[in-house]
Amino acid sequence: MARKYEVHELSESEARGKGYDIESKMPGGIRKYIEVKGSSEVRPKISITANQHQRMVQESERTFVYIVINALKDPELYIIPGKRLLEGLAFELKFSPSQWLEKVEDHWRLRRPHGN
Repeated sequence: MARKYEVHELSESEARGKGYDIESKMPGGIRKYIEVKGSSEVRPKISITANQHQRMVQESERTFVYIVINALKDPELYIIPGKRLLEGLAFELKFSPSQWLEKVEDHWRLRRPHGN
Protein backbone atom coordinates (compact mmCIF):
# COMPACT_ATOMS: atom_id res chain seq x y z
CA MET A 1 0.00 0.00 0.00
CA ALA A 2 1.39 3.39 -0.99
CA ARG A 3 1.82 6.01 1.70
CA LYS A 4 -0.26 9.11 1.19
CA TYR A 5 1.43 12.48 1.49
CA GLU A 6 -0.49 15.74 1.37
CA VAL A 7 1.46 18.65 -0.13
CA HIS A 8 0.32 22.26 -0.21
CA GLU A 9 2.32 25.01 -1.94
CA LEU A 10 1.51 28.26 -0.19
CA SER A 11 0.40 31.23 -2.24
CA GLU A 12 2.36 34.45 -1.81
CA SER A 13 -0.28 35.82 0.58
CA GLU A 14 -0.45 32.56 2.58
CA ALA A 15 3.35 32.38 2.89
CA ARG A 16 3.73 35.96 4.14
CA GLY A 17 5.29 35.79 7.59
CA LYS A 18 5.28 31.98 7.86
CA GLY A 19 8.88 31.32 6.82
CA TYR A 20 8.27 28.47 4.37
CA ASP A 21 6.92 27.78 0.87
CA ILE A 22 5.45 24.28 1.10
CA GLU A 23 3.61 22.43 3.84
CA SER A 24 3.61 18.65 3.66
CA LYS A 25 1.53 16.34 5.80
CA MET A 26 3.35 13.05 6.24
CA PRO A 27 1.74 9.66 6.90
CA GLY A 28 0.69 9.70 10.54
CA GLY A 29 -0.30 13.38 10.34
CA ILE A 30 3.12 14.92 11.04
CA ARG A 31 3.58 18.27 9.30
CA LYS A 32 6.79 19.19 7.48
CA TYR A 33 7.65 22.79 6.54
CA ILE A 34 9.77 23.31 3.41
CA GLU A 35 11.56 26.45 2.29
CA VAL A 36 12.69 26.25 -1.36
CA LYS A 37 15.74 28.10 -2.68
CA GLY A 38 16.48 27.97 -6.41
CA SER A 39 19.34 29.21 -8.53
CA SER A 40 20.74 28.85 -12.02
CA GLU A 41 24.21 28.82 -10.42
CA VAL A 42 26.04 25.61 -9.56
CA ARG A 43 27.24 26.77 -6.12
CA PRO A 44 25.00 29.66 -5.06
CA LYS A 45 24.99 31.52 -1.78
CA ILE A 46 21.62 31.26 -0.08
CA SER A 47 19.92 33.73 2.22
CA ILE A 48 17.47 33.00 5.00
CA THR A 49 14.97 35.64 6.09
CA ALA A 50 14.25 36.39 9.73
CA ASN A 51 10.87 34.58 9.40
CA GLN A 52 12.56 31.52 7.89
CA HIS A 53 15.16 31.52 10.65
CA GLN A 54 12.45 31.81 13.30
CA ARG A 55 10.53 28.87 11.78
CA MET A 56 13.72 26.75 11.81
CA VAL A 57 14.33 27.58 15.45
CA GLN A 58 10.70 26.96 16.50
CA GLU A 59 10.14 23.82 14.40
CA SER A 60 13.71 22.51 14.12
CA GLU A 61 12.68 18.86 13.68
CA ARG A 62 10.06 19.59 11.01
CA THR A 63 11.61 22.38 8.91
CA PHE A 64 13.70 21.70 5.81
CA VAL A 65 15.43 23.80 3.17
CA TYR A 66 15.35 22.43 -0.38
CA ILE A 67 18.03 23.98 -2.58
CA VAL A 68 17.74 23.52 -6.34
CA ILE A 69 20.99 24.39 -8.12
CA ASN A 70 21.79 24.67 -11.82
CA ALA A 71 18.03 24.92 -12.27
CA LEU A 72 18.03 25.90 -15.96
CA LYS A 73 20.48 23.30 -17.33
CA ASP A 74 20.92 20.24 -15.12
CA PRO A 75 18.91 20.73 -11.90
CA GLU A 76 19.95 19.08 -8.67
CA LEU A 77 17.99 19.08 -5.41
CA TYR A 78 19.75 19.26 -2.03
CA ILE A 79 17.69 18.66 1.12
CA ILE A 80 18.90 20.12 4.41
CA PRO A 81 17.11 19.80 7.76
CA GLY A 82 16.64 23.25 9.28
CA LYS A 83 18.29 22.18 12.53
CA ARG A 84 21.43 21.08 10.61
CA LEU A 85 21.59 24.35 8.71
CA LEU A 86 21.55 26.26 11.99
CA GLU A 87 24.10 24.06 13.82
CA GLY A 88 27.11 26.04 14.95
CA LEU A 89 25.94 29.27 13.39
CA ALA A 90 25.18 32.40 15.34
CA PHE A 91 22.16 34.09 13.73
CA GLU A 92 23.81 34.09 10.34
CA LEU A 93 21.32 34.43 7.52
CA LYS A 94 23.62 33.99 4.52
CA PHE A 95 25.31 30.70 3.80
CA SER A 96 28.24 30.13 1.45
CA PRO A 97 28.19 26.95 -0.65
CA SER A 98 30.71 25.28 1.65
CA GLN A 99 28.50 26.04 4.68
CA TRP A 100 25.27 24.61 3.26
CA LEU A 101 26.86 21.72 1.31
CA GLU A 102 28.35 20.24 4.48
CA LYS A 103 24.87 20.01 6.00
CA VAL A 104 23.06 18.28 3.11
CA GLU A 105 20.99 15.27 4.14
CA ASP A 106 19.89 14.16 0.67
CA HIS A 107 20.78 15.02 -2.93
CA TRP A 108 18.93 14.34 -6.20
CA ARG A 109 19.77 15.05 -9.83
CA LEU A 110 16.53 16.18 -11.46
CA ARG A 111 15.51 15.57 -15.05
CA ARG A 112 13.94 18.27 -17.14
CA PRO A 113 10.86 17.39 -19.21
CA HIS A 114 11.64 16.42 -22.81
CA GLY A 115 11.50 19.24 -25.32
CA ASN A 116 12.95 21.90 -22.95
